[in-house]
Amino acid sequence: MTLTSRLYIPWHSANLSTPSTALIFPVSLGSPIAALATTFVLIFLAAVVSATSKTPTTEGKPIPLLNPKRWFELSTARARRRYDTDSWNMTLKGMDKYHGEPFRVLTGELDGTEAVVLPPRYAEELKNDERLSFTALKKKSLNGTLPGFQTFGTLDQDNRIIQMVTQQELTRSLPRLTAALSSECAAALENAVGHGAGWHDVVVRGGVSLPLVARLNTLVFMGRDSCYDREWIDIVVGFTVNIMLANMALRAYPRWLRPLASHFVPQCRLLRAQERRARDIIDEKLAARRSLREQETNLGGGGESLPSDALDWFQSRHQRLGGEYNPALTQLMLSFAATHTTADLLTQVILDLAVHRDLVEPLRREVVEALDGKPIDKVATQKMKLLDSVMKETQRLKPMQIAFMEREVLEDVTLAGNIKLRRGTATMIMPRLRDPTLYEKPDEYDGYRFYRLRQQAAKEKESTYY
Repeated sequence: MTLTSRLYIPWHSANLSTPSTALIFPVSLGSPIAALATTFVLIFLAAVVSATSKTPTTEGKPIPLLNPKRWFELSTARARRRYDTDSWNMTLKGMDKYHGEPFRVLTGELDGTEAVVLPPRYAEELKNDERLSFTALKKKSLNGTLPGFQTFGTLDQDNRIIQMVTQQELTRSLPRLTAALSSECAAALENAVGHGAGWHDVVVRGGVSLPLVARLNTLVFMGRDSCYDREWIDIVVGFTVNIMLANMALRAYPRWLRPLASHFVPQCRLLRAQERRARDIIDEKLAARRSLREQETNLGGGGESLPSDALDWFQSRHQRLGGEYNPALTQLMLSFAATHTTADLLTQVILDLAVHRDLVEPLRREVVEALDGKPIDKVATQKMKLLDSVMKETQRLKPMQIAFMEREVLEDVTLAGNIKLRRGTATMIMPRLRDPTLYEKPDEYDGYRFYRLRQQAAKEKESTYY
């Protein structure tokens, strides 16, 4: 006869003498299967309790999950993939379903956690909160610790050298670079599109936007000589595309397996090769600049003939700040961030104008009048109000991201409304780009939308003043 007993697991020591309040399991002490089953149940309950404690909550209740896995799915992989392929529409549906209140989403980019989508009213509360980090999120979600992906790790350096150079030296230098960028843009556009008579096909993003933007960015970041370096431009364009493809390829593997998988995935191998070649090119350019600086010093010069670009700004900043700095990875990060976003916007603006051809002639007239036969400068660009409106309308309907202010929670945070965010949670702010309370006919393209809003605001200001 098998000896049968009853096992109870008390949550607190005070319950040891109170079996009626304990968790009761019938266990056959002679059955290994029963013991194993009990172990599974305990593990399951521990996992449930742990998961529940980590789930973000609002007013003590778990924040609802927009895209849970279906009953027949063993993992969340398909749920994440469904969101990645239709994230814009699903996010809009979530905003409507939960009436603008927070909700959670499973995404392929954040396969180890969830993202909490917050209403716009939390933007002000979160924007300067150091307990949430954009750079930490990107380093994790884009595999910034893996070879070939360490470009993204440069964002999370303690000395914040990239942020400081872009906010200060780069911003101050843009006005003096406007004319050079304009002339270089004309030459790059002619190379990309040609100037022959008649119509011919072009690939907008790969054939025009990416190489043109990469060339102009290189002019700012590494000087005029480098923007004619075909190999460097090819690396910038290729790296911008391949790093996204490699990240998507790695999503097929669990995070713990990615360090190994990255050595075999073709896109990852290509990425490492591009990074190695980028290091060689940057090292050569830095060596040439050191030689030029020594010659300038020996001749008694004050450095007037030396280049002034991002390569030089980073070197100077690093000498003052110390800390981590890898010239090649920093240049790749800078080029990726600027090229990826700008090329996407330029491509979409071109496509929108191809559809809405009635805007082309008014835009041409505005540009001609703003320039007035003179080289382009900051004053001229401020006069191009219709062009500004067209670009904003493109960004409104087709933004680079489905949400804004992406962050990783570095420590437990409680927001207004008793919203509790656990450490490791990702957050983002809902867009209001198609909010009917803000925009008339929000789903329709209107190139004059922001032009009219600007005029209306000016009239209201003028009437208030008088």
